[in-house]
Amino acid sequence: MFSAELQHLLITIDKSGCVLVTKTDDRSTTTKYITPPSITQQEVVSVSGAGDCFNSGFLSAMLHNFGIEKSVEIAKDCANKSLRSIDAVPEDLLLRV
Repeated sequence: MFSAELQHLLITIDKSGCVLVTKTDDRSTTTKYITPPSITQQEVVSVSGAGDCFNSGFLSAMLHNFGIEKSVEIAKDCANKSLRSIDAVPEDLLLRV
């Protein structure tokens, strides 16, 4: 399933969270369901940009060597901030770049 270089596959499933597939040392895989950001429908201001914020938060964290689990948590936090903002990319996330 995985190429020699690929260690992880992260699949987002809209508002249902995401699935992380990881290659193990014995070349098999593990699959982990990751819950979506904790937010009620009433707290959602706009969905525009939430997926982009998730992806950019994840990639930025991975590039800063936070590891896969922490990177997913950072990604969820970025998506959560976007969902609570009228802006696609909330200003407080822009200030962190």
